[in-house]
Amino acid sequence: MSSPILIAMLAVGLSGQSAPPRADGGAVLVAAEDCAAAAARVVAETGGILLSAIPRSDGTCEVIVLKNKDGERREKIIRREQP
Repeated sequence: MSSPILIAMLAVGLSGQSAPPRADGGAVLVAAEDCAAAAARVVAETGGILLSAIPRSDGTCEVIVLKNKDGERREKIIRREQP
């Protein structure tokens, strides 16, 4: 089962569109585009459902996934990955 969030993140990443420049000349950070590949890797490796993918100040992405366990409570997996 694919997560709607993951699909949206991948669509942004694959669209090839860049973020518009800000009025002060800086670039706009598009978090979904930056962490889409990291989120896709973690979901593929764990077989879980994506909860969030958040860019961090150290240049990594914090990816949180829920994984079903047979007859048990879901496991929450938190990983830091390179974008």
